[in-house]
Formats: sequence, C-alpha cells, structure tokens
Amino acid sequence: MQELREYNIDTRLGKAKWGQEKRLNLDCLGPRQTNRCLFEWLAYKLLALRLMRNQPTFTLQRFMFGLPAGLRRLRLARALGLGVWRTSRHALEFDHGRLVGDIRDRAVLNALVQKRYEDYGYFKLAKNLLHAGGVHLDVGANFGFHTFGLLSEPALRSLLFVMVEANPICCECLDVSQGFYPDVRFRLMPHAAGSAESRLQLVFEMEAVGSGFIRGAAPGATPLTGAGVKEVRCRRLDEALAEAGIENVQLMKMDIEGSEVDALGGAHRFLAEGRVAFIYFEVNGTALQRRQTSAAQLIQQVRDAGYQLFWPHDDLHWLQTVCGREFDRREEKFARLPGPDGLLATVFDPARHILAADAQLDLLAVHPAQKLEIIPG
Repeated sequence: MQELREYNIDTRLGKAKWGQEKRLNLDCLGPRQTNRCLFEWLAYKLLALRLMRNQPTFTLQRFMFGLPAGLRRLRLARALGLGVWRTSRHALEFDHGRLVGDIRDRAVLNALVQKRYEDYGYFKLAKNLLHAGGVHLDVGANFGFHTFGLLSEPALRSLLFVMVEANPICCECLDVSQGFYPDVRFRLMPHAAGSAESRLQLVFEMEAVGSGFIRGAAPGATPLTGAGVKEVRCRRLDEALAEAGIENVQLMKMDIEGSEVDALGGAHRFLAEGRVAFIYFEVNGTALQRRQTSAAQLIQQVRDAGYQLFWPHDDLHWLQTVCGREFDRREEKFARLPGPDGLLATVFDPARHILAADAQLDLLAVHPAQKLEIIPG
C-alpha cells in the first residue's frame, strides 16, 4: 500500500491526483475504483516477478513495457528507459508467428510480454479449412495476428493473404510485417469495408489502437476530433476484390466492431454467387447496437445469403453462457468440418440458440456448396 502511494497511477476509471505531499490520493476514487486500481497494480507486479523468475534473458525493454501506463510516464522510468523505446512500434514474436505492432495497444503489449496470442481456436480451424493456392481474406486485420499467425504452417504459405484494415497506424505496421515473409503473397487494402463508397470516421482508444469502430454518418452530427479519430475511406468488398483480380475466397474472417452488416452488404455479389466458401465472423451485440443494427439482423443477413451457421466448436460452454441457458448435448446437431483433423462444429439454430442482446461470440458460416456431414448429438 505504501509503495503504491509513491506513484501517480492513471487508471482506465479515472486519474488519481497528486496530493500536496506528492502522495497518491486514493480518496478521489470510490471503493470499487480503488480496489480496481490496487488489483491492476498487483497484477502487473506479479507478472513482472513471474517473468524475471522464469526468463533469465528478460530485458529492460520488456520490463518497462510491462509497467502500467502511469508508471511509464514517471521521470525516473523515462530515464531508465532512455534509448529503450524511441517509437511505439516494435517487432514481436508470439507462439504462432512474427509481426510489428504498436505497443500502446493492450493486445500487442500482452503478446510482447507473454510471447503468445489467444486466438480462441481460430488458427486450428483455419488451417483445416484453407487449402494450397486459396485466398484468406482478413477483414478488420488489426495488426495481423490472424494472418501472420497462420504462416507457422508451411503448407499455407502458397495462399494469397488479403488484409482489409482502415486504421492507418495498423496499416503502417502491416506493411512492415509483410517483409518478414518474403516468400508469401500479401495484398493490403487500407480502407474500411462498407455498403457504399464514402468517407467516415474511425474512432479508437490509444490503449486499444487496433480495436476501433466506424462511426456512422448521422445527419447533422458534429464530427469528432482528437488523437483517436481518423477520417478513412470506406469501400464495397465486391468492388475492392474485383479490382484486385480476386474471384474466390476460401475463408473470410470478419471482426470489425459492429460494422459487419454494412460490410456484408457491400459483399452482396460475392456472397450471392457463392464465391466465399467460409465466413468466420464476430457477433458483438453491444458493438452492433452502436451502429443501429443487431445480432438478429446480422445472423438473418448471413442466412438470407444462403449460408448455414455453426458455432465453430463442439464444446457448448460459451454458447450456453451467451444464451443464458443450458442445452442438452443429445438434442444438438454437429457437423464434421473439412480438413485432416475432422473438427466438429455445432449447428447454430437462431430459434433455439437465442442470444442475449449484449452477446459476444464468433460464428462460422458455410456455403451449401461445401458438403458437410451432419452428426446427431
């Protein structure tokens, strides 16, 4: 507690001000905020101790970036770190690949410190669905974890990897990261995906650079300003892919913080003609509501395009969590996905699997041309 009071910690909940005695005044925070502040400080402390104990080659650079943002701003910390960081962009290696990211982003910082990235089963799924010579389309590429993470599989290096990303900070990093893989074909599309050609605002937090969202152009709305606001180009995927000479996509991953309905609307021709075999997309109820859409609308849109929906796992735990009820496995239907591992996916029935308004999960959409074996529970 005394050690904590020596620092001015800037938390996500609010700024703890210096008192006249230059000690942290925790009274300016409520009880819950104080507990959160203490917990975050302790978590960082334990992480640093664990890394120093388990990794003898632990460097000053990784230690400095393992500190909370408020501590990194201290004069002493800056002096210790002089020359360690002159830019927020750093190359990092994680358990599935290598890339350049902006360490102001929490996900990038975690990957730098822990040398791993939590993909929630995506890499294993994608490696089974993709085949040599195909196209992997990453819409909302962020810093490229879901693209570069696939390159640990030598058989996939013959694919064309297309990355759609609107954030210019991410695009600069993606452009550099491609240089780590000179034998792989990439195509970077530095724009947002939407239902029409337009100019819109991208809004993001500096501590979550890669998790921005597109702000809809409401009539009469005042444009936002600030470091975390960028005006970006928005394009239809139908036009962007045709311009790039891409006729078919084996797997499209889409995670764009609530803009999925607009983006899929801009890919209407590709979907209607069955040019996309698999779509792995996020359903984020809160983010969709921010764009005046909903999970139900997104799900119906994909079904109207002729795709069958699956929860891409045979473990029902998270599906039961977001639906707020338990399901009898014996009443579920499963499908065996293509690929050498014979992965099972749960058939997603919107009438049975009713999602909460703020549900967040990933679904897999499969075009009917892909013949799947349906297995009872």
